[in-house]
Amino acid sequence: MKRLSVIFTVFFLFPFFVQSVRADNFSIAVPDIETVNAPFGEHDVKMFKNPPKLYQPETLVYLLGGNTSKVGVTADFEAIKEAGIEGILLFHGEMGGFWSNISDPIPCLSPKWDDLMRHIGNEAKRLKLRLTMHNCAGLAMSGGTWVKPEDAMRHLKFARVNFGTNSNVQVVIKSPGGLDYRDICVLAFPTPLEDDHSILRAESVKAECVSPSNYDWKKWYDGQAGAVNLPENRKYGQYNKTVIDVTLEKPATVRTIVFPSIEGMNHAFSYEPGIKVKVEAVLENGETKIVCETEMPQSNWQDSGTQCSLSCDEAGETKTYRVTIENQHNMRLTPFWLKTAAQQNNWEGEAAMTLRGHIRNRDIPKQNPQCFIPLDKITDVTNFFDYKTATLDWNKAGAGISSGVKNWTFLRIGHICTGAKNGPAP
Repeated sequence: MKRLSVIFTVFFLFPFFVQSVRADNFSIAVPDIETVNAPFGEHDVKMFKNPPKLYQPETLVYLLGGNTSKVGVTADFEAIKEAGIEGILLFHGEMGGFWSNISDPIPCLSPKWDDLMRHIGNEAKRLKLRLTMHNCAGLAMSGGTWVKPEDAMRHLKFARVNFGTNSNVQVVIKSPGGLDYRDICVLAFPTPLEDDHSILRAESVKAECVSPSNYDWKKWYDGQAGAVNLPENRKYGQYNKTVIDVTLEKPATVRTIVFPSIEGMNHAFSYEPGIKVKVEAVLENGETKIVCETEMPQSNWQDSGTQCSLSCDEAGETKTYRVTIENQHNMRLTPFWLKTAAQQNNWEGEAAMTLRGHIRNRDIPKQNPQCFIPLDKITDVTNFFDYKTATLDWNKAGAGISSGVKNWTFLRIGHICTGAKNGPAP
């Protein structure tokens, strides 16, 4: 099993490494294109029984905390070669700084480090070990103090303003802000049906769950109480069920339910949340209509602070909605939000605002076509926007396009630096 784990390490990390150091009569670092494109056949069976060096195990070698020496490198490499391992994947990391018991640490990118790299290359060549390296110190990406904000990873950010025809002709759209924010454009389009992005207020909230008892669910829905801790089901593969009835102040058509971040619900199981969600509209005759039924998508520990929006079929204006949550593991539940605005299902994940799996098995929600924005109704009004004063001259921008439309929505779109840093880099 140890050898298998090494092989999987190679396959998963290989895209992050550069071409290996090669010695004479040594195997290539990657297969040739003919091998990659060849159909599966008898030769693959033979190779599986007696794999060439290209496919034989490699291992990670960590340089951590400055705790490195030439003597140690040579001893490790010779032991690796003797064990039948064919290559080295070199990783330089830092776990809280130099280790306290090191008398002569080797700082990354220092002259001593350069000398150590030459020694590592020469030893790999001497022992005919394939040598590959991360493209920078740390994990997962190219990062360092030499990368300027404008060259770093970035994503889009926008500010939104809804605007009525009776409003002032000067529309103020403030910058959404963010690390090294830079503007791209300003777009205008007719406001979709009931799309003011407000959260529907509740008249009362009742719940049935395993725990807790005697809890003020109305205060919880209003965001005035702490999170509810839903216990795990001790029986393997079984779920606990929590049923929450939200009675609105007035009937409304719910098109979106917004949950908190999946990582925030159950950090330890965010990769496989084990959470099922069902939303039902409770009709006047007491019958219910399912408007949303899905499992929470796969996530990870980086999916923190990013909400998860689930789209709902329309059931008409209804006063009570029943939300059933089934959880397999311990779960921390902060308030969800009910909204009349239509939103793409799990749009935060599909727009790459967070690293999260897509929900593939859901149909397009059955909603009024007026909830969607026709592409030919989106207008670029950047030329009419004054970035210094953050104002849009709608008198000019709206000429010829605003006729017959009562409400407009404007997006000021820009991009910001994500602020992400590779770790654990020195």
